[in-house]
Amino acid sequence: MKRVIYSLIIISFLNINESSAQQLSLSNHYIFNPYFYNPAFAGADEQTSIFLGAKRQWVGIKNAPTLNYVSINSPVADKMALGGIASIDQSDILERFYGKLSFSYQVKINDDQKLTFGIEGQIQQNRINFSGVDVDDWSDKTLLGGSDLNGTGFDANFGVRYNFKDLEVGISIPQLLENEILLGTESNNNTSILNRRHFLAVVSYHLSLMEDKISLKPLGMARYANNTPLSWDIGATATYNKLVSLTALYREQSGLIAAVGYHFENGVKVGYA
Repeated sequence: MKRVIYSLIIISFLNINESSAQQLSLSNHYIFNPYFYNPAFAGADEQTSIFLGAKRQWVGIKNAPTLNYVSINSPVADKMALGGIASIDQSDILERFYGKLSFSYQVKINDDQKLTFGIEGQIQQNRINFSGVDVDDWSDKTLLGGSDLNGTGFDANFGVRYNFKDLEVGISIPQLLENEILLGTESNNNTSILNRRHFLAVVSYHLSLMEDKISLKPLGMARYANNTPLSWDIGATATYNKLVSLTALYREQSGLIAAVGYHFENGVKVGYA
């Protein structure tokens, strides 16, 4: 019987400068859970994976960005897998809830090469909490007397994963449709949020050392969105005896980032970054 992998990752003490055009929450979660950013990784573990994630940015600062989510993915048939994600992403007065369902399909090119495609439907609810704004004049029409703005919309995400022996490359396009989500109250519906298409690429290579007791995985990630500069990470993960893992990354404009993980024999994974 295939095991169920339960993964708990707590991401905290991050200090990341994000551009306003980069709408996706920037984190290190792809180290532990590449499915979070790319639906083509659904079923990549060849068994059911359940993952809990949390991120706290700029610890000690009021209303700093936070991210909390749960994801699950699993093979359902030969070459096919399903998955889902529920997340809450909050930054000051803006709160976004995402519900996502994904499907992936694998094409075997030959004994050494595989290509997997993933598609994901996304429902998104945005809320702007004006009651959290400190102002002197609540009669300002821009602030709508302190009323919240709410809006729901849909989008799609696409991903592809290529495997050649121990080389793995993933490319994903979140918010593929760039849909506009209208926000409003009964008296105002002229406010909207436009989803920006993003482009993400992850590459890694698995090396086995000392009769498989130690594995080393160099990895890197690049991100791009319209009207923003390219950003990137580069680093490596070392794992001892398939139990303890250490990751060191260098992120452009943010410096060094470290992560540690432990893999229990029952499939539970615990990590901290």
